[in-house]
Amino acid sequence: MKRILSIADSIANTRYSAQRCVDTFSDYNVEPMLAVPEFTEGDSIEQTEDIADVLDYCLEQKLNAVQIGLIRDPEAVKIVASKLQQHDHPAVVAEPSVISPDGRILVSRNTYDAITGSLMQNIHFLVLN
Repeated sequence: MKRILSIADSIANTRYSAQRCVDTFSDYNVEPMLAVPEFTEGDSIEQTEDIADVLDYCLEQKLNAVQIGLIRDPEAVKIVASKLQQHDHPAVVAEPSVISPDGRILVSRNTYDAITGSLMQNIHFLVLN
């Protein structure tokens, strides 16, 4: 079975939820690994304190691809970029989702700058939304 690492925030009951990612990967007979920097459910937001350690563990596994989605915290974006530079990994596909389907801006200027300044150099394929 192929294994994909998905790195993205999880926003409950939206297209950006971790459960939706797991369901989609499972539908295509792909084993998902998840690294979630931030969980949002209702008004509650929880940061993953050890995202660097989680990424180290995940990137040391046998992966067929890495997928990066919406990450809203600029420091988390920089950590992801740093870990991708430190580890050998397969192709990285990114859909950074900086703008929602209905046109809302989803990330701060600092996050946008982190994506374009540090993360993009690690991306092999870019999916524009």
